[in-house]
Amino acid sequence: MNHPSMLLPAARQHGFVLLTVLILLALLSLLGMAQLYRSITVQQESTASVKSQQAAYYAETAISYIRWGWANDADFDDGNPGAADDQQLGDREEWLTAVTNPTGVIAYWDNGADNSTATDRAVFWDSSNCLPVSSAADYCNPDLSAITTDLQSRLNGYIKLEIDQITGIITPSLETGGAVPTNGAVVWVTAGDENKDYHVDNNPCTPPATTYGCYNDGSQDVRYHVVAYGLGFVDGKPLHLMRAVIR
Repeated sequence: MNHPSMLLPAARQHGFVLLTVLILLALLSLLGMAQLYRSITVQQESTASVKSQQAAYYAETAISYIRWGWANDADFDDGNPGAADDQQLGDREEWLTAVTNPTGVIAYWDNGADNSTATDRAVFWDSSNCLPVSSAADYCNPDLSAITTDLQSRLNGYIKLEIDQITGIITPSLETGGAVPTNGAVVWVTAGDENKDYHVDNNPCTPPATTYGCYNDGSQDVRYHVVAYGLGFVDGKPLHLMRAVIR
């Protein structure tokens, strides 16, 4: 008969094997969870990247749309009542008749100042989004998360381009109440140059403009070009902003 103490080494070995198995199971579970989390993260990043690319495409489409229209003297706000469309001319011809006050002529033109003393700014966003940029305290940076609210408070309109993701068909409309496309872009124009926008004073410039805008800021004649902004939306969210000088 074996002594009971002779069975102890075997019991200890079984316990060691069980502990090893449990550790391996825990490690494998952690590895599996990490791989699952990584897979979910990669999928989310891929989806975000695709949406960002779509928004960039929509914003670029908006810039191209307004560039083509401007070059061909299209009248995007035709049929809308009010001072913005009284002349019944193409947008570029309307602009040339009032280069010192385009806001009263083109329905989707934005050249409003952030405050009474601001003379230039980077974008039209209100003063709550203004941050010091370069050396000018009245420059503004866009806060895309609040753009829909800002659009609702705009005095002037903007062109909304609803873009069908499957067919690519563009449905344009002139908006003034904050409506944004589900998939598409918002586009508007303002005064500026390659580096910044201008708040155009309503003063005549000598000589009058022909291919560029011109206004007098009270001390000198200031030339400006037409600047277009395109803001791409995907699933109703603003994801990409583009700016281009239109000549």
